[in-house]
Amino acid sequence: MPCDRAPLFQFRAEADTEGAAWLLDRGYRHGYTAWIMRLDTDTPIRGRDLPSGYAVRPFAIDDAEAAFAVIRDAFGEWDTAPERTFASWRASTLDRPHVDPSAFRVATYEGEVIGASIVFDSADEAWVAQLAVAKAHRGRGVAQQMLADTYAAARARGIPHAGLSTDTRTGALDLYLRLGMRVLFTLKNYELALVG
Repeated sequence: MPCDRAPLFQFRAEADTEGAAWLLDRGYRHGYTAWIMRLDTDTPIRGRDLPSGYAVRPFAIDDAEAAFAVIRDAFGEWDTAPERTFASWRASTLDRPHVDPSAFRVATYEGEVIGASIVFDSADEAWVAQLAVAKAHRGRGVAQQMLADTYAAARARGIPHAGLSTDTRTGALDLYLRLGMRVLFTLKNYELALVG
């Protein structure tokens, strides 16, 4: 009888056809494809003009709960992990050592937070760990402009590269390519259902 345990996941580089075949022979199935994206230092950042009522601005602490709600709802559309609480999200973002929340960005519509871009800096890369726009406000260029603003601010801080990861579950690859990003690595996710 099948159990309710979460499946086992393995990643393989797209070029690792031998590794993929080994997993498939052992009962794994291909789950999704993931990409590590990079915006190179010399690549112009392609933003968008937003429709009336929309704006992108730096994150403020008062935006925390609204930003979390947008991220939780957007990621919940495809992510099968257990739902996160505001307290756990805050601990891994705002309260993370050496983080500067003023580097984060939010998108608003008529003053209400409808999008968030959470970025963490390393020595040479600004990594967007979470990017989300409320479903009712997608397709208007909001995500692209949030990323453009996030990465332009990172360049102004002296960080040469910008990156993020995405996968086929989000449907966002074209957005990142329009921004000017390129695929650095392609990974395949394989899943094995566990039975008890």
